[in-house]
Amino acid sequence: MKAVQTQQGDLSTVAMPEPVPGSGQVLVDVLRCGICGSDLHARNHCGHWGDTLARSGYAERVVVEESLILPVPNGLDTDLATLTEPMAVAWHAVQRGEVKRGDVALVIGCGPVGLAVICMLKARVVVVGVCMSSDQIEPAMGINKEIELRFVLGYTPLEFRDTLHMIADGKVSCAALITGTVGFEGVNNAFDALGDPEKHAKILIDPRSSQCSPD
Repeated sequence: MKAVQTQQGDLSTVAMPEPVPGSGQVLVDVLRCGICGSDLHARNHCGHWGDTLARSGYAERVVVEESLILPVPNGLDTDLATLTEPMAVAWHAVQRGEVKRGDVALVIGCGPVGLAVICMLKARVVVVGVCMSSDQIEPAMGINKEIELRFVLGYTPLEFRDTLHMIADGKVSCAALITGTVGFEGVNNAFDALGDPEKHAKILIDPRSSQCSPD
């Protein structure tokens, strides 16, 4: 089985043993895999995990827990289904922010998660303000403002399920987040390309593709 391996920051395609499912697990074919921002950091900062690191989702097949499997509804396109995870992160943030219809939301930072948050806010028919320039607020003005911060991380299983159905039902539009697709041989180039946030947001990996460049 082919998979992508990280060795001292270099990504390469290697042959690995076929994974064997245990009790309560299933073996599934990988149709698409997204590249997470944490993967970009792990590529160059995984020394404490060992010299060699096999990327878990970057393989032709993976073993998953049967209890965590969800059917993809409504014949949803594979590429869009792949966005469920990052969109669920955004949906969790919107939920925790308690943003209501008629509210004005300010999104600071338009990386993949920020863009996903904007997509989810639009699904709620909320007016979105996007900060694209440097913060010009004077310190004295900041002292006179009261700000409540809520730190969010991840999502719940129900939020993941709801996000998948929102995408499948056309309630949220997120196709524009996908800016490229590569095969295993193009993963190195995809990681390099994602270093330019002005050009790429989400690059998908198709194990059956021979595409080497996301452009």
